[in-house]
Amino acid sequence: MKTKLRGLKRRWKLMLKNLDNMAETIDSTDDEIFIKESFQDFNRKISSSYKIELFDKLLHILTTKQKQDGKRCYLLWYLPNDIFESSILIFNGSVALEKFIKERSSSAIDSGEYRLFLNKVNNPE
Repeated sequence: MKTKLRGLKRRWKLMLKNLDNMAETIDSTDDEIFIKESFQDFNRKISSSYKIELFDKLLHILTTKQKQDGKRCYLLWYLPNDIFESSILIFNGSVALEKFIKERSSSAIDSGEYRLFLNKVNNPE
């Protein structure tokens, strides 16, 4: 018997499905994979287990896209304080990626508000 998901649980599953769909359908003109849905309109805190699930989903998409597309660089921009503003940024080469990182001040990257995840092995020149 199939159970019907209601409320926030249904929206959460839909958000994960939309994230997968966006990752599968990106083309060469897209520069970001992001979370479309937001849970800000609900006065609830997202538990750490859901945050971990979303982070794992973003990390899985990042590693999958890096394996599939050797021409572009992918960067996971993770915001632990507001995980729904996290995204996977796409660059056309390592020069554009390095320029992006240099534009960000080192204090912002090293602070508790931002986390960068790079896979240097798979980054094209």
